[in-house]
Amino acid sequence: MVVKVSEISMYLVCPRQVYYTAKGHEMIGDTDRFLEHMILKELSHSLSQTGEEESKEWDLEALMDDVFERIRIIYRDELKDTCKGKLDEVKSRLLSELDLSRLEVLQSFRIRHDFQEVDFVLSSEKLGLIGSMDYLLSIDGEYVPFLIKTGRSPDAGVWKSDRLQLTAHALLIEEEFDTVVRKGSVEYIREAEIREAEIKPQDRRKVLTITDRIRRIKEGKLPDKTDNKKICDGCSFFEICSVESSLFSKFF
Repeated sequence: MVVKVSEISMYLVCPRQVYYTAKGHEMIGDTDRFLEHMILKELSHSLSQTGEEESKEWDLEALMDDVFERIRIIYRDELKDTCKGKLDEVKSRLLSELDLSRLEVLQSFRIRHDFQEVDFVLSSEKLGLIGSMDYLLSIDGEYVPFLIKTGRSPDAGVWKSDRLQLTAHALLIEEEFDTVVRKGSVEYIREAEIREAEIKPQDRRKVLTITDRIRRIKEGKLPDKTDNKKICDGCSFFEICSVESSLFSKFF
């Protein structure tokens, strides 16, 4: 049973989300959050495609106009039922939050490190893992996995789920290229922050432990639900989520 790197974050929110998704139930997210994620992700990618001279002529609204044109082409099917008013509302909100000068710093970072999107999926039969990061950098002769996140950044460092995702990608890179990955980076595009994280032995151990648990969940073992009421109240699986404990749940 293969585990997707993205399922690690889902597991950390609530192991039962992994269970119900594996059973074929669809997770329904918040429309505004989905649109913001789509727009911010494309904004980040667009920074790698803009030349240094071109960036000097930026203004934030023109940059967002270009991003919106791109997402209408790239996500035509996903956006077919989304009215223009909703897109304009999300665009206006993001324009009030984003800082052009900070985005220009991110763009300069991309120029220095020659960003190229990863156009392949890494998998390891040995690890039972599969995933694709946003970018794979080579800095000072070492591979560095790079992830784009569209949520808020923590006060310092990176979120635990992001750190473990980086670690999982590091394990895949090491298997594929017979190398050692010592660090990874996360870009929190909403705040135009790049945070570095060390790939630590304890996080490698956690990734192996979590992937084993996810594998057993996908094989049909029902884990305990989270005790976070806020997560439960907003969960797509609230109605079908059983409150019964299972014998296997003590492992979670």
